[in-house]
Amino acid sequence: RMNNLFFVAEVLGSGVADAQVLVDELNKSEHRAAPESGKVWEIRFRDVSTRYCRTSIDGEERVSVVSVPDFVFGPGAAMLIGPNGKGKSTSLRLIAGLLPYSGSLTFMTPEGAIELRDYDARSLSVYSSQSNAPLESSTVLSLFGDATEEEARRAWTWGAVPDGVAPDQRLVDCSGGERRLVFNAAAMCAAEKSHVLLLDEPTNDLDQQNIDLMIAGLDTFAASHPEVIIILVSHERKLLEKGYRTIEM
Repeated sequence: RMNNLFFVAEVLGSGVADAQVLVDELNKSEHRAAPESGKVWEIRFRDVSTRYCRTSIDGEERVSVVSVPDFVFGPGAAMLIGPNGKGKSTSLRLIAGLLPYSGSLTFMTPEGAIELRDYDARSLSVYSSQSNAPLESSTVLSLFGDATEEEARRAWTWGAVPDGVAPDQRLVDCSGGERRLVFNAAAMCAAEKSHVLLLDEPTNDLDQQNIDLMIAGLDTFAASHPEVIIILVSHERKLLEKGYRTIEM
């Protein structure tokens, strides 16, 4: 599983110290442990909405309310598309268990249906956000958590991580494009166990050559893991042309 601390920091676009506060809160929460299998074969949204504070350009905090259409996601790749501000990234954060919500967000598992708000969702999905935070002195390999060397090497290929990136290299010393590929690779590695992969603008900061390599790697991952639910948010034309299921928001 991807290292939880670095996962939360990257999602929030924050430093590791700030992320540690949230991780500690999650660890002490009364949420029930996720089902032992960690497998999810369907995700169902019904009447879901969420409220959260945003700081506007003028520095004022404002409450935003986002309502999410009723979705059902199963194995295979799906893309959320539509204008900015319609809740695409918010939907991924909801699935990752990072936002409170009203309504019903259900994960169907071998142990039965579970309502996400009642569980610690960190082992059920993995979310690579668009923040691309350098995570201070953290190394590339540290993102892969408890993955074996073989698992990490496979993911390195799926993510199209350049040969010039070393496992012990600090993320802060990687270029923006290299960090994006490393985050994608670590997320795919974790998704082998969680069975839900959430990618938010996975081609950000990439040049055209690396976009092509990243898409080819994602195709390879999806073909070899037909049981994994993959949900993407992207404006990249070549991803839109892949023929994935698309959901307009």
